Amino acid sequence: GELEDPLTAAKVSMARLEHVFHDTSKTLDRVSKARRTAATAVHDLGEQVHVYALAEPYQPVASGFEKLSHVLKTDADLLASQVSAVRAGQGV
Repeated sequence: GELEDPLTAAKVSMARLEHVFHDTSKTLDRVSKARRTAATAVHDLGEQVHVYALAEPYQPVASGFEKLSHVLKTDADLLASQVSAVRAGQGV
């Protein structure tokens, strides 16, 4: 009767929302994994630049490498914290 149509419509809407939430969760998980991979790569690059800084005999260039290394490691930390924030938001 009268209650059946709105109830059926609500069930269909809820099923659609459930599907959208599930797809969004999977997408966020993929983004999170990509950010984690990027954070690791950027941190490794920062470590390599630090090695260059230690090996560079000309102090102004060594100082520049050291600053670049610091920037890269800070960026890696920011990426890693984004991963943590997204995963916490997902309840993981």
